[in-house]
Amino acid sequence: MRTAPGIIALALAAMLLAGCTGNVVTVSGQGYTSGTKTKTLDCGTTGHLASGNQGAGKLSVTVKDGGGNVVFTSGDFGAGQDGDAQAIRGEPGTWTLSVKTGFGYAGQWAITLSC
Repeated sequence: MRTAPGIIALALAAMLLAGCTGNVVTVSGQGYTSGTKTKTLDCGTTGHLASGNQGAGKLSVTVKDGGGNVVFTSGDFGAGQDGDAQAIRGEPGTWTLSVKTGFGYAGQWAITLSC
């Protein structure tokens, strides 16, 4: 079983493998949670999203670019253990990373957006 630092390390490793070393924000949690956490950062036209998830329940992730356009959305972070990284494109400016946990999510997770 991975610990919260293990999940964060997985997300950061995925980000480094994707070639990211600029601005970075991470939204993470562990235990029994519900609600939305949001962070922002300044980006150009490209970013990278890395995720690590281990638990039961639902996670929904949304990224908006500097123009307010949704450039990534997924509600498929479900029960189990998973890690992923991918490049995303959008308009430059202040990007927003939002992570919503469904009522009663139990486990640990980390979602990292970098530019």
